[in-house]
Amino acid sequence: WCVDQLTMFLDDVLKNYQDLMKDNKLTKEQLKVKENKMKEVYKFNESKNAEILFRFNLIALECDDESQYDSVKKMLSSVGRMKFVRPTFRALIKNEGRQKIAQEVYESNKNFYHPICAKMVGQDLSKDKK
Repeated sequence: WCVDQLTMFLDDVLKNYQDLMKDNKLTKEQLKVKENKMKEVYKFNESKNAEILFRFNLIALECDDESQYDSVKKMLSSVGRMKFVRPTFRALIKNEGRQKIAQEVYESNKNFYHPICAKMVGQDLSKDKK
């Protein structure tokens, strides 16, 4: 598959998982089993392509896969584009237990991000504290 096909596939997987979880037809534990199978079979978690890794990290955050947190932190520390950064932070802060991680990563990287990106993410993080 080419990168465009893989990104479409991962986008569809994430959307379908979110819909199934919203309708209580899939639990986070069931999603984590599927996400681990995707790691095993497709090795998306090892991708060097930002488009693929970004989407896979969103899936990992959706199921609270703590083993993927280092990958999320590394990506947020090496890619400054709002296209990747803001959605990743938003996924990160969905879970209250990850808000501290999000704040720490943001504080150590905010000067690396594009100024508009840093401002928007900062606003997202401050809204979440309220």
